[in-house]
Amino acid sequence: QILDPNLLHTLENLPKRTGKTVDFQSFCLYPTSQDVLGNPAVDLAEKHLAIINDDASILNFFEKFYNFGVLFPHAQLTTHGSAFHFLLDLQNNPTPPDIIFTDIQLADGTGYYLVQQLRSQGYKGGIVALTSYVEDSETANYLASQGFDGFISLHSITTTSPVERLNQAAQIYLQQQAK
Repeated sequence: QILDPNLLHTLENLPKRTGKTVDFQSFCLYPTSQDVLGNPAVDLAEKHLAIINDDASILNFFEKFYNFGVLFPHAQLTTHGSAFHFLLDLQNNPTPPDIIFTDIQLADGTGYYLVQQLRSQGYKGGIVALTSYVEDSETANYLASQGFDGFISLHSITTTSPVERLNQAAQIYLQQQAK
């Protein structure tokens, strides 16, 4: 569900600056009434995921819950504090992540640059913006036009825990790809 139902009218009337429009709820990886989310321990088993963020406290938070077996249970998670280190690790890793969650503003470049690099190298997996930007349709459309596959705002995570939100988002993304 959209966190603020009053936002729907505003979102529908925003001018489109990119020409590419996406379904807002689907792009923000919110569960819909049609989504049947199973156990993340089963749905995410053996998947490879990555989180890229230059804020050490955010990475530590997600690493802690991953180590507890709550975030992306039975999946493989790598975390990176910079786009450079992620790209370097990707060159040395024979199994690229199925889904990458990345901040947009990184100290050594932007998430846009990272997406551009990954797509130019033929990366076909999911790239989800995990940012403090407010979720709105204009930003979602712009992110989609830049090669992102999803958008999650850390500030919009209010009805569920950040860990549950990321587990759900990963499950929903994988379900969308299976259709």
